[in-house]
Amino acid sequence: VGSTPQDPRFRVALWGSDSYQYTEVLTLVTWAVVTPVSNLWFSWSYVTYDEDAPWYDPAGYYLNRAFIQLSDDSGPAYQKGSVSGLNLSSGDVFGFYVTAADDCCGRAGITISGVPEPGTLALLAPGLPIVALLRRLAHSQ
Repeated sequence: VGSTPQDPRFRVALWGSDSYQYTEVLTLVTWAVVTPVSNLWFSWSYVTYDEDAPWYDPAGYYLNRAFIQLSDDSGPAYQKGSVSGLNLSSGDVFGFYVTAADDCCGRAGITISGVPEPGTLALLAPGLPIVALLRRLAHSQ
């Protein structure tokens, strides 16, 4: 997540589950926005090794309880793109996710390039318990 395409500071790689539990598992990492960000830009690349195609392993970004899918369910195993023009306010929660809809048959990952310094986005500690809670809820259904 960087302010311009020419400003890739570092990248985030996030991988979904493939534990053969045959239930939906969400992998989510979030940050709390501490300083407003205008015209946020990032590039992304996606890969799935799921034998059933990208349909079972969607990936994208998260903003204030909304999941915005970047991967194309009907697309190839390797995909890439970029997002620009996002405006984040102080207090927003922003992040990235990979969902393993069937939690089997090969995992998927998304790599985000252009992530800003931690001073702009503070890692939200509750983000990790959210993953655990969502996994627990998925297993209880």
